[in-house]
Amino acid sequence: MRFRSNMNVVAAGAASFLLALPALAQTTGTLSGQVVDASSQAPVGDAVVIAQSPALQGEQTAVTDTTGSFEITLLPSGTYTLTVQREGFQPFTQQGLQLRLDRTIKVRLPLVPEALKEQAIEIVAQRPSIAVTTTQQGGSVSKEQMNLIPYGRNARTFDAVATSIPGVQPDANGGIAINGSGGPEQNYIIDGVNVSDPAFGTLGTTLIQDFVQEVDIKTGGYQAEYGRATGGIINVVTKSGSNEFHGSVFVNWSPFEATRKQIGALGQAVSSQIKQNYNLDFGAELGGPIIKDKLWFFAGIAPQFVSRNIDRVISTQTANPAGQAVLDSAGNPALTEIARKTYTSTQTSYNLSGKLTYLLNENHSVALAAYGNPTNNTGDYVDSRGFFVSPAVGNEGAFLYNHELGSIDSSLRYSGKLFNKTMLVEATAAYHRQRDNDVPVALDGVSASAVADTPSVSIRGITNILNPLIANDPLTPDYQKSSAVVAACAIQPNGFNPCPVTNYFIGGNGFLGTRTLDRIGGVLKLSNFVELAGHHQFKYGVDASRDTFNQTKTYSGGAALRLLTSGTIQYFRAYGHSDPSRPGQAAVDPADPNRFQDAVVSNITHNTSVAFFVQDTWNVLDRVVLDIGVRGEKQLMYADSKTLDANGNPVQGAGINLTNIMPRIGLIYDFTGRGLSKVYGSYGRFYEYIPLDLADRSLSAEQQIDMRKDPNNCTNPADLRTCAIIPNAFGAGRTFSFTGGAASTPVDPNLQGQYTDEYLGGVQYQVYRDITIGVDYTHK
Repeated sequence: MRFRSNMNVVAAGAASFLLALPALAQTTGTLSGQVVDASSQAPVGDAVVIAQSPALQGEQTAVTDTTGSFEITLLPSGTYTLTVQREGFQPFTQQGLQLRLDRTIKVRLPLVPEALKEQAIEIVAQRPSIAVTTTQQGGSVSKEQMNLIPYGRNARTFDAVATSIPGVQPDANGGIAINGSGGPEQNYIIDGVNVSDPAFGTLGTTLIQDFVQEVDIKTGGYQAEYGRATGGIINVVTKSGSNEFHGSVFVNWSPFEATRKQIGALGQAVSSQIKQNYNLDFGAELGGPIIKDKLWFFAGIAPQFVSRNIDRVISTQTANPAGQAVLDSAGNPALTEIARKTYTSTQTSYNLSGKLTYLLNENHSVALAAYGNPTNNTGDYVDSRGFFVSPAVGNEGAFLYNHELGSIDSSLRYSGKLFNKTMLVEATAAYHRQRDNDVPVALDGVSASAVADTPSVSIRGITNILNPLIANDPLTPDYQKSSAVVAACAIQPNGFNPCPVTNYFIGGNGFLGTRTLDRIGGVLKLSNFVELAGHHQFKYGVDASRDTFNQTKTYSGGAALRLLTSGTIQYFRAYGHSDPSRPGQAAVDPADPNRFQDAVVSNITHNTSVAFFVQDTWNVLDRVVLDIGVRGEKQLMYADSKTLDANGNPVQGAGINLTNIMPRIGLIYDFTGRGLSKVYGSYGRFYEYIPLDLADRSLSAEQQIDMRKDPNNCTNPADLRTCAIIPNAFGAGRTFSFTGGAASTPVDPNLQGQYTDEYLGGVQYQVYRDITIGVDYTHK
């Protein structure tokens, strides 16, 4: 159920000639075109063109040149009215021009001479729908579409909207996939802020659709202005205020989910089933003027709640007389359920959005925006990419702990027109902050601190669910030790195992991390328009950013252990060092008394990137467009001086230093000359922007210590850490294996970036009104 205030929408007029062009900025669009004499079709110079819109502060004007051409730039997306005035002609008004984000509408506006007031002049409407001056592929989704269509299955966020564009689908690794490129290969932008996860490259900030004005998705063929992606660009603009107060309250509720068939691991005694309880969000938004035509505001808040039931099911197999599992009709071991417990996983997000827009004068404006999505997951652990830890992997400590995540972003943007509107200036300063924290919780009478102090143990190979190590684990749920389970799962006299589990986890949570990610960025873009054998739009600029990944990581109980099939205990994951100033837990190594087992490692790594671009869009005779440009990106990835090596000194070693050059070129031909057709081809090179997880793992001299222990010789059999160390486990004189040291992983000085070469081509033809047929080809 949703309640909203009504908004006025002006119907599109008939006397216009519309073309889609590349826009001047990521957060605006452009109105351009030509004013002509309606009787002779001759261009009309010195005509005043006035643009008005509920989305626009005040009005924007332009004066036509001797060819009748005009250009009104840096306009927010919305519905526009153009009014044309010229001495000797009747005024003309064109309504209902829908301007999209990062697009240009080109209109042909006829003026009727005053001398022909009494004569009828027929104006033929032509409304092309083909973007005849760009090779860019993709599409835009407006707020009106989002209000009408329920995009998103699990959450009504803007990334779900993008999947309505051909070639775009959800990516299992987080974010979205575009034309074969995965979630980490896209560039996610909100109000000019890069909100990609600095550590993994996936989507770092989500935002509910109710606070979004428009989502623009570029799936390929985009200009040199755009980079840091080998896939596509997802560009979002949030809502702004207006000259009238407007607001809404809304509720969206998905109360249940039908049961679906779920298939677990074959032959395993423990399986899981996930079913959504409900998906609920509600909120309010308000926007309007503080000073009409001068200062606008927008504010919105919307909590979201997603609740899921996760059933953990214990089943048993039946043996035939030969001691083999009875098979079902599909040839798999037949299972009979004997116990079940339902766990609840709840995700709570608080969507926030606010914006101030100030118009200094017709040529200068600034906008301050802030938004975010602080989120908490409780119950079954869900990572930052939406993956559940299956309850089938082990006892409750393996999958029950909380997760804090979400982001807060802000941006300050300036747009200006200089030198009699012949130069455009766009500048943005932005900040992105993201958290990603694992939080242990109390389980079955075991305190959160005790859970965090319990090592995770993986029992390798196949065992029975009644294995004493499993049954005696304090974090084994009671229903798993019930009389029904004990009776059904006992090893049979012929040796048959009716309740097998493989690589089963007992003990604590395992890996635990506290992560803070920051990005500071700035962008400066300039544009000039030149008449030289046609119309040229020269655009050039620079942008820079510095990402920081600050992670403190440990393993519950100080180590992740494995009980190997050989019967020994492996310290599979345990951080170590050789710094006497922070001894941690001593690892008694006769060969080196200064080697310690440490429970915590803290790393700080950085990614510094500077990019430039130059591009020219050359329109020749309104039939041929040549789009050519080049982009360069410099990326430097390194460890911070506060990141210590195994000896307690600042880590040494080369960082990753990449210089990437990306040419882009496109050619378009309109064989009708009226915007009703397009034959196009393009080539572009796109380099990957490497996220910081690589630096955290490989450039920080991450140190780990490994040893073997005897499970039959322990001072406390319930705590495998107290078991005796097996000497010479790694060869004569090598009781310990110590990896990591004073330097990071070596970096090849000739290392080059990973890139994708993209070739596009196609032909499109508008056969009738909004009906277009075409064939588009993409090769990467």
